Amino acid sequence: MHELQKEQGMSAGFIGSKSSEFVPELKNQRTLTDKEVNSLKSFMVDINYHQQINKTMQKLFNNLGQLCHDYISLTYNHCIDQG
Repeated sequence: MHELQKEQGMSAGFIGSKSSEFVPELKNQRTLTDKEVNSLKSFMVDINYHQQINKTMQKLFNNLGQLCHDYISLTYNHCIDQG
């Protein structure tokens, strides 16, 4: 979650700077965030958790995936709007 929080902060700075700052940092941070999310997913698959916990975690991952998708769309559209 910490990597996701760092990405969120950089993205806010990116939008606040009208797409002029944090471009390489944000790209690198997205890579780190993806790596950590994938590590967590692998961990969850390797551990034999109770079925209800797995359902709850799957919902979390689905929501996280949608949030990341919406966030990337927002930053991309902002860049296009800024032209």
